[in-house]
Amino acid sequence: RYGQHVAVSLSAENGAQLWVPPGFAHGYQALEDNTLVLYKCSVSFWSPADERTVNPFDPALAIAWPIELGPVNDKDREAPVLADMSNELPHYSV
Repeated sequence: RYGQHVAVSLSAENGAQLWVPPGFAHGYQALEDNTLVLYKCSVSFWSPADERTVNPFDPALAIAWPIELGPVNDKDREAPVLADMSNELPHYSV
């Protein structure tokens, strides 16, 4: 549902993968050094113009990050909270 999140642990040991439907936000936190993250897109190309960033610290999302977040890149730190993006995002429900 809109504004909710799911947390899944992916590792070489469990071999799990995660499918994120088009239009859904996604983010990750590497729990080990030298982590490799691979994305497979369902469209033929990535479109930077269609990309949006949601603040990972948004209290409304209540994400319990496994490791306390240290330095975060400017893009994430300066991203708007979900409530401030409501006019520019489609509302999906599953």
